[in-house]
Amino acid sequence: TYLPKSSVRAFSPNSIGTYDGIYCYGKRIRIPDYSSGHILERDSTFYICYDGLAIYKPNDSIQLFKRDLTGEAKFDEDPVGFARDIFKLNDGRFILATTKGLYILNSTFTSAEKILEEASKNGAEIIHVDQQSETLVVTFSVENSLYEYSLLDGELLRLVRFEKSIEDGFKTGDTNLKKYILLTDSELFAVTDNSKERIASNEFSDAYSLITYDKDKVLITTMDGAIALDLSRKKATRIFNGIEFNKRALFLLRTYPVATKPCHRNQ
Repeated sequence: TYLPKSSVRAFSPNSIGTYDGIYCYGKRIRIPDYSSGHILERDSTFYICYDGLAIYKPNDSIQLFKRDLTGEAKFDEDPVGFARDIFKLNDGRFILATTKGLYILNSTFTSAEKILEEASKNGAEIIHVDQQSETLVVTFSVENSLYEYSLLDGELLRLVRFEKSIEDGFKTGDTNLKKYILLTDSELFAVTDNSKERIASNEFSDAYSLITYDKDKVLITTMDGAIALDLSRKKATRIFNGIEFNKRALFLLRTYPVATKPCHRNQ
C-alpha cells in the first residue's frame, strides 16, 4: 500500500495504521479512521489501539470499545485511559497498556482488571511477556520505572528506576536470565536483577523506539533520524538524518526491520 500523504503510526504483517486511515489487507476500513497506537494481528483479527480499542475481523464485524465523552478505551462502564499497546495471552486474555496504566482484559472484553494504575503521558510500555509453563509474568514500564507482575499470584515488583522515562525495551539473553535492553530519550541500558549498565549515550537524542533485528544489533528511531547500534562493539551508525519517525512505525519483517518516516499533510 502506497501512502505518500499519510503519517504512519503502526504496522502489523497485513495492516498499516496512519493518522488519517487504517488499511487491512490493502483496503481502508471505515472505522476507526485513524490509529494512535499498536495494531496486534492474530488469526486474521486486528486489535487496533486508536485511543479506544477496535477489534476488526475482515468480512465479518468490528467492535469499538471507546468512551464517547473522552475518546479513551472503556470496558463495561470502566474507562481505562487511551489505549497504546495490546498483547494476547495464550489463555485468551489480553494485556492492555494505556495512559492510565496496565490492565488485564478478559477474552470477551467485558471487564478490565488493573495491574497498575499510574497516569503517564505516553502510556505504559509492555516490555516482555513470559508464558513458560511454570511462570506467567509481564514486564512493563511506566514513566521511569520497570516493573514485573506475576499473573499467577498477583505479585508486583519494581525492578529498577531511572532518572528519565523508559521509552522502549526488550528482553534479551538466555530464557533463564532476566536481562533487558532499555531505552530512554538519550541513553541505552542493559539491566539485570543486580546491575544497570549504560551501554550507549550521546549518540542520539529524543529517541522513543527500538527494535532488535540481529544478534546484538538494534535499530533506534528518534525525532531526528535512526541509528543502528552494535551492542557487542558499542558502535553506533546513523542511517537516517533529519527525519522524524513516529514511535510505533517500526516493524520486524523476517530478519529485517521496516521503518517509515511520517509524511505530514503540510509537507
